[in-house]
Amino acid sequence: ELPPSHIATQRRLNAEARDYTAKWFRAQGYAVGESQTNFLVVDVRRDVKAFQAACRTQGVLVGRSFPRMATRARISIGTMD
Repeated sequence: ELPPSHIATQRRLNAEARDYTAKWFRAQGYAVGESQTNFLVVDVRRDVKAFQAACRTQGVLVGRSFPRMATRARISIGTMD
């Protein structure tokens, strides 16, 4: 079992990376759903599959798409790096 201090640290680091990422997308004019998790849902204003492909060319992998949300991407949060 992990010590409570480790869990608290990881939650803080996740929140920092999530908030940083959400702030960046919002500053670029994208709508970002509220999140308390390790991912964001961002309206990328274009077909998600095209967005995924464009990100892949930059070495960034974007999670699965959801058919009912054709312009929304699930952006998983990792480390600040």
